[in-house]
Amino acid sequence: MGRWYSALQSIHTKCLPLGLKLQGSGYGAQLVAQGSLGGAAMMATPCAINARQRYSSGNTAGPNSRADRPLRVLGIESSCDDTAAAVVSEDGRILGEAIRHQHKVHEPNGGIVPGLAAEHHLVNMPDVIREALDNSGLEVSDLDAVAVTRGPGLPASLSVCINAAKTLAAVHRKPLIGVHHMEAHALTARMTASVPFPFLCVLISGGHTLSLVVHDVNEYTQLGTTRDDSVGEAFDK
Repeated sequence: MGRWYSALQSIHTKCLPLGLKLQGSGYGAQLVAQGSLGGAAMMATPCAINARQRYSSGNTAGPNSRADRPLRVLGIESSCDDTAAAVVSEDGRILGEAIRHQHKVHEPNGGIVPGLAAEHHLVNMPDVIREALDNSGLEVSDLDAVAVTRGPGLPASLSVCINAAKTLAAVHRKPLIGVHHMEAHALTARMTASVPFPFLCVLISGGHTLSLVVHDVNEYTQLGTTRDDSVGEAFDK
């Protein structure tokens, strides 16, 4: 178990850190993102794939000697207005997922109200996690780790998914992986296809628009971005 936790600690700092480090920029970029469909699966899959890659190097058995099956990770997401959870395996399969939207809640206000979004996350989160697990046919004890969106996003909304993930991980003694929202977006190309590094990525998601060369996990070169508002902000306005 010691090697497994060391591997997960490496992923925590290298796979999906709090700040995106963009090569050539000379500074760590802080990006503000909005929620997205399938966000929970998007968060968990890169962690599961890269966990096995790092753990398998020099090792013949996974956690609890489960080398005969792919790693399974529960991803939890509530960075904006969607409450989502998904169980995914390291080979990119979505074993079970669930999502609750808040379109009708925020439509009368002409936009997302952060406090209102957080209130509905609190109501929806238990059912969403339970439904995702039921759809996967697994329980938390069958998982290898819990992944969660740690930012960027709406602070009040993020607190819901982070607290839910921390509680599950602590009670069930599972490794907890904090996921950077934008790096997860950048790595979704590797979710369903064998996409080798490096590759070109254009991110148009909520509060940011930028083009990147993805050299490896946590290794990027920013080619360009907008000079003022992102596409998402311009669309909203």
